[in-house]
Amino acid sequence: MRGPAPSSFSSQTQFSRKAFAWGNSDAQQKQETKNGQGGQEESQNRTYEILAKTGTVKAEPHMDAKLKTKKSKGSRFLVSEMTMNGWLKLENEPGWLAAHLRGVQDIGEVAAPLETEPMLELAVPVYQPQGMVCLEVVFKTGVPVREAPNRRAKTVATLKCGEFVFAHTQNFDGWLKLSGKPEGWVLASDSDWGELLRRRRRMNDIDLWALCDAWAAARAGPGTGRSMGLSGKEVQALKELEELTVAEAKALWQEHGSKKEYLVSEGYLVGEDLLKTETWMRQRIFAHVLEKKSKTGEGWLRELISGFKLSSRVPPLPGIQGDQEEDDYYAEQQATSQAFSQGLRQGFMNGKSGGQQGYGAFDPAFEGTKPFEYKGKMYTMAPNGVMFDPPNQIPMGIWNPDTQRLDPAAGMMPGCPYPAISYLGRTYILLPDQRLLDPETEDIVGTFNRETSEIDLQHPTLLQQVGSLKELGSDPTIPNDGEPVDIHEYIERGNQMVKAGRFKAAAGLFSEALNACSSARAVDLDLETDIIKSRAKCWKALGCFQELRDDSSRVLKLTGNRDTDALQWHRAAEEGLAYKSRRQALHPREE
Repeated sequence: MRGPAPSSFSSQTQFSRKAFAWGNSDAQQKQETKNGQGGQEESQNRTYEILAKTGTVKAEPHMDAKLKTKKSKGSRFLVSEMTMNGWLKLENEPGWLAAHLRGVQDIGEVAAPLETEPMLELAVPVYQPQGMVCLEVVFKTGVPVREAPNRRAKTVATLKCGEFVFAHTQNFDGWLKLSGKPEGWVLASDSDWGELLRRRRRMNDIDLWALCDAWAAARAGPGTGRSMGLSGKEVQALKELEELTVAEAKALWQEHGSKKEYLVSEGYLVGEDLLKTETWMRQRIFAHVLEKKSKTGEGWLRELISGFKLSSRVPPLPGIQGDQEEDDYYAEQQATSQAFSQGLRQGFMNGKSGGQQGYGAFDPAFEGTKPFEYKGKMYTMAPNGVMFDPPNQIPMGIWNPDTQRLDPAAGMMPGCPYPAISYLGRTYILLPDQRLLDPETEDIVGTFNRETSEIDLQHPTLLQQVGSLKELGSDPTIPNDGEPVDIHEYIERGNQMVKAGRFKAAAGLFSEALNACSSARAVDLDLETDIIKSRAKCWKALGCFQELRDDSSRVLKLTGNRDTDALQWHRAAEEGLAYKSRRQALHPREE
């Protein structure tokens, strides 16, 4: 069990920010005294330890980078910075190591800070799938950019309220290292002055690297007093440019997303993009629309971002694991549970009695867990009854042998004064008044009854999400009463999941509809074909090429090879599987 240091990109750190003096000499003196420093403050490195069997050090912070070396389990190393998607920059040797692979190659947590290390103070504690974060300056009098992560370092620029800034890395003391221009370090919050920068959310349709390039081009343009930030008109124009680019990119995707040859021929995508996720393709369309506007757009736009050039984008983690959209249920619940895994490893306590049961259910090797089959689905169970959903060991709750049902499980998280409640793959913060806080959205989503160990979710989105889990059989407490399944009801629910962007849940619902078709006395073949096609669209969105090939082959068999969509899907699946095979040959899985 790890001590007070949370996992590298855990949301829990947002509840315990370190105090930083801001422009107040008295407050600064107090802070220095508190830190035992009479002189200049320094950014503190952190010591990490390898928890997995091996840790792979890459030359750059992405999976395709050149291999530098490997570190064995138990190895310790100094880290100075961390990217927004969890890559650690080694201090005493060149290279980067991913702290958490989020299920890629069935690997979760790779490294964590020592329990004796100070608490991680991350300005952006939430995993950012693009490896880049966009923040807005919200402090009215502006925010200084420092030459180094130090309040006494030279001020190289001042950001005005309303400006957007971008960061790829951060240190462990609340400082962000800016990307693009201006170059330097900024604080996101301060104990005396409060919030300085605010993270922008719901950026799935925007290539943040390209948007960063646009703002950098504007800041590099001619003008007096650039060290004092952009003018108000320039800031407003850049925001309008973003809105126009998003609208045009969305229109292109809606019109040509099903047949991407046009997008490739017009330079909005390249062939390799077609093998990646839908989110990646939408973001690259945004980037190239922005690039075209900088060359052929209106005069004011060309002047605003003259010299614009797309920089090399650092690839995210491959597949849906690295493409965690905030509004996608499956990705969100997986990311949330993994982000909290470090804190929850302290062990769960029974919600009814409140007594701590320190069985070590969450140690790195999951020692002591045993297979547990229920209703035809295989889980793993720890000695204290905590049930996990493999392959990524997502905590689902605690098994109650008396009632034969799954109850919410409660535990403590380091760095947070309140208990955590884990249920059906999601984790909430339990406030003193029994309300449940979603740490990702910071919304109140329901209540928890300590006496009955029952959760009452009030947030409509979460109610729908939990409902979809139960529909998929993820909750072993839902009995199968043998009643006939309404095929059309499953189809309608699946379509609702697709509209919400929850393709994994939708695929499960369409599978249930197909199961019902196989047991029905008579089924319209056109209906069965439509269901298979609906599920195939989900596999395509998720990048599940093997399943896409199977379903497209099935559709072609039913239609006599006449379905154009199925033919396209089958080609895309074959290309995707071939690409995956080539990648595995070039980058074999490290054992």
